[in-house]
Amino acid sequence: MSKLILSGIMILCLFNIVAHADTQNTNDGNFKHKAETGLGIGAILGGLIAGPPGAILGMAGGAWLGENNEKKYEQISQLNTDLIDRQTQLVIMENRVSRMQEEIGTEMQKVVARNRTSSLKDLSHGVSLSIYFRTESTDIDNDSEPRIRKLAEFVKQFPEIKLLIEGFADKRGATIFNRQLGTKRAQSVRAALLKSGLDSKRILIHSYGESQANASETDLEGTFFDRRVNITLTLDTQI
Repeated sequence: MSKLILSGIMILCLFNIVAHADTQNTNDGNFKHKAETGLGIGAILGGLIAGPPGAILGMAGGAWLGENNEKKYEQISQLNTDLIDRQTQLVIMENRVSRMQEEIGTEMQKVVARNRTSSLKDLSHGVSLSIYFRTESTDIDNDSEPRIRKLAEFVKQFPEIKLLIEGFADKRGATIFNRQLGTKRAQSVRAALLKSGLDSKRILIHSYGESQANASETDLEGTFFDRRVNITLTLDTQI
C-alpha cells in the first residue's frame, strides 16, 4: 500500500516536472525543454513499469535521452552555420574568379589588337604585286588574272588594309596621253579586283604616266618594265 502511495506521489511530482519544463521552455529555449521533458517522461515510464526504483532509473535514462538530443540539435545547428559560411566563401571566390577572367580577357584583346596592328603594318610594307602591259594596251593578260584573284582573296581577311593601285607608262607618246594610259591601266586592275569580290571603298587609284619611267624610248626591253601597274597594300586612309 505504501508503495502505491509513494508511486502516486512520485507520478504527481513528475507531472509537475513536465509542467515546469514547459514553463522553462519560454525562458531557456527549446534545447533545455527537450532535456527536462525527456527526464520527466523517462521517470513516468520507469515508475509505471518498476515502481520507485524504476522511476529513478527512468529519470536517469530520460535525462540522458534529452541531453543526447540537445547535443545532436546543437551539432546540426553548427553544421548549418558552417555550411552557410562555406557557401558565402564560395560565392566570394566565384566573384573573384569572374573578375579575374574579365580582366584577363580584356588584356588578351589588347594584346591581340596590338599584335594585329603590328602584323598589318609589316604586311602592308612587305606585300605588293606588279602587272605588266603591252605597248599602249590596258588589257590584263591571262597570266596576271589568277595572281590578282589570289591577292583579292588574301586581302579579304584583313578589312583594315586598303589597296593602292598606281598606273605607269613608258616615255613614248605624249605626256597627257601617257597619264591617261596609266589611269586606264589602273582602272583595269581595279575592275579585276572588284570582280574578285573586293569592296570598292578599299581600292585607291593613281596615275604617274611617264613621270617615273626609267628606260629610254629606244630601249625596247627596258620600256616593258615601265608599262605596268603596281598594287601596294597600305593602312593609310588618306591616300
